[in-house]
Amino acid sequence: MDSGERNAKSAEQQYEGVKWLAANLEHVEARFADLQSHEVVIFDLRVVRGDDAWEKDARAVVDAATKHSRKPLHKLVRHFDKQLGFPQSYGAPTLKRIFADPGCKHYAALLVCVGDHPRKGHATTSLADFGQSIATTTMEKIMRFRANALAARDNQEAGVEATPDPNFDHLTAHRRRGNKCGHCGKSCGNLCCAACGQVRYCDRVCQKRHWKEHKGPCARRLEAVARMDEMSQRLGCLETGHDTVKRLSDGAVEKMGTREQQEEFLVKYQEFDEKFARSGLLADFVFDFKDVKMSGAGMGDDEATVEAKGKAWERKIRIHLDHSDYVDFKRRYFGGSRTKGRVNLKMIMFDEADIPDMVTQGIMNKTASKMHLDLFAKLDPRTHFLCTLTDRNLGPMMDAMMFVPWASRVALRGDAWREPRIRDP
Repeated sequence: MDSGERNAKSAEQQYEGVKWLAANLEHVEARFADLQSHEVVIFDLRVVRGDDAWEKDARAVVDAATKHSRKPLHKLVRHFDKQLGFPQSYGAPTLKRIFADPGCKHYAALLVCVGDHPRKGHATTSLADFGQSIATTTMEKIMRFRANALAARDNQEAGVEATPDPNFDHLTAHRRRGNKCGHCGKSCGNLCCAACGQVRYCDRVCQKRHWKEHKGPCARRLEAVARMDEMSQRLGCLETGHDTVKRLSDGAVEKMGTREQQEEFLVKYQEFDEKFARSGLLADFVFDFKDVKMSGAGMGDDEATVEAKGKAWERKIRIHLDHSDYVDFKRRYFGGSRTKGRVNLKMIMFDEADIPDMVTQGIMNKTASKMHLDLFAKLDPRTHFLCTLTDRNLGPMMDAMMFVPWASRVALRGDAWREPRIRDP
């Protein structure tokens, strides 16, 4: 076996190792749910040649896994050498490369020893075919891996074609720079298309000459507004169809979901609202983080300020959930993982103070920041938090926002929960 074949085999074994962790996340989560970012968990999935790692007892593998700190590195390298048989000449550079990777740098790492070895006493002329390596992932990546797989399967079972567009930041860049005429490109006044309001013109002459080109996009935009208005009314959303569509490029409007996809999203939203939001599960989960800074360093308030605002019920919180992550959480939660340990929920969480820095760092554009600030202005942090549910597997515009009441925790906590005392201004 030449080096190319060995590398291909090693990559395949590492991929299978990550898939194994994803398939057995319930066991992993039950034991290692509260991992810290500086910690590392090592799993041993190596097998005797001819055996299949998937036949290993999952609970036994997870129980045998060990947790370590990634610092100091030399101790971890020595553990791989003395306990797992990976020489320091391989372990030291491999672990340095793993921990320097941005996807692993700020998260707890899950390291999986994969590969095969000859049976004891097995006669062989060469050990070159027996390779072992280390696969790397994180709990966040595993949850995303599972969520995408579940979403694809659910959409297929529902007979809905998925049109995922994970890179949708460009969809909001729809306006021409400055007051440029849609026909001639010259600077112009405030005359714009009366139907969609998205294109400006010098005068009626330019507008008439541009109509043949603009007619199609204008009609699609108006249709999109009508469909989004219908969807907003049925969902009780916080935005109208016009508010949503006016921020979109023509390309984004063309990528909006079909009616079948919208109907599928409505079904998913209603189930999420009933089973997760109104039941108190969502509020109960977010409650544990209301005093915790979840945004990056140098963004928004410092940890002490976040904690003080949270305890005083003054922190305006917004969380973002993709439906695929919710589905994976639900299956693990109701599948029994909650009886063994904490069940993780993959979400994005930030507060009002984070928005200016998110704009500065390019995480959020100015249009989106204005929308969030408008919503936060309507939010009373003593009674509600803001939640956005999306389904990017169905399309880039499948989302809905809702105010979730903290008091919904009563359904779960009963007398153990008391609403914050609201003082008169």
